[in-house]
Amino acid sequence: TGGWENAKKGVYRIKDTFTNFWFTFIYENLSDLHMMEPGNFYDKYIEPGLDSYLNRYFKTVCMEYMMLLNQVGKVPFEITKIGTWIGKNGSIDIIAQSTDRKNIIGICNWDEPFLTNKMVDDMIETMKLAKVSSEHFYLFSAKAFEIAVQERAKEDKRFELIDMNEL
Repeated sequence: TGGWENAKKGVYRIKDTFTNFWFTFIYENLSDLHMMEPGNFYDKYIEPGLDSYLNRYFKTVCMEYMMLLNQVGKVPFEITKIGTWIGKNGSIDIIAQSTDRKNIIGICNWDEPFLTNKMVDDMIETMKLAKVSSEHFYLFSAKAFEIAVQERAKEDKRFELIDMNEL
């Protein structure tokens, strides 16, 4: 994509899910793990940060779902690359691209009660910063979609709504 002046230069993450969990929740609290009951340890150290932690993996599940749709020909064009764009002032959860640089943009909402119109509008603004365009938008929500988003999707066929039941 373009928009390099607005992109972060690098984002480093631990790829292995077990190792990432270990260093996120266990490593710095290891002495408490040996001294506390497991349920109490979970309540104090894991449960408060679990939703935020799972947000990253929800994005991965959404990408995998898009690749499955791609395999069975249920996307508007063949996807050959998929990833994210991380900017200085926002990010795009999913950019799926064809060989001729057509894009499908995805939003993944894990922790908010509703995927809102504001989230969609913010994503469109971020697309401008990233110099990315798209005629197709896949909106993923773990919980629900705001009524305005549902109406928008009915009126504008560029938007595809996908909830946990469909995933």
